[in-house]
Amino acid sequence: MKDSTVSACVEMHIYIEKDILQKLGIPSSVVINSLYRQIL
Repeated sequence: MKDSTVSACVEMHIYIEKDILQKLGIPSSVVINSLYRQIL
């Protein structure tokens, strides 16, 4: 399976909170993939 690159604009106050994901050891790509799967 090939990977694709997704580019998105994220509100600054949300982007700052990405540290929570880092503390949990969850890469942003995993969160994005999970959201896409939920939608589908």
